[in-house]
Amino acid sequence: MEKTKDKEKYEYWLDAWLHAKRLGVKESTYIRYRNTIENHIKPDLGKYPINKISTSLMEQFISRKLQNGRIDGNGGLSPKSMSDIMVIVKESFKYAQFYGVMVVCSFERISFKKNTQEMRVLSLTEEQRLLSV
Repeated sequence: MEKTKDKEKYEYWLDAWLHAKRLGVKESTYIRYRNTIENHIKPDLGKYPINKISTSLMEQFISRKLQNGRIDGNGGLSPKSMSDIMVIVKESFKYAQFYGVMVVCSFERISFKKNTQEMRVLSLTEEQRLLSV
């Protein structure tokens, strides 16, 4: 039997959400979720009581990940990777709420810039080279 204190921690709810998702997703998706949780979410947020994870704390988490979130230590995560992480975070919070857990984080306020790359038009020479291949 698990202690009440363990059920307050966010890592408990991440594990419970992942377990619930297991049968409904492909094995590769399950593994991606598990790796994301173990490598990115639990180390930063897992020990916090879920009802103490505020919007401000979540914004700090996102900022840290975008600046220095790569596992190899070489820079930050891409906005796409951060977006994938946030899908798991939001879904796991909803899962906990379904079981009566009070959540104080407001995800509606949270956003982060997605990289938009400017499209470049090929020069005539580049176009001809491309067409010849």
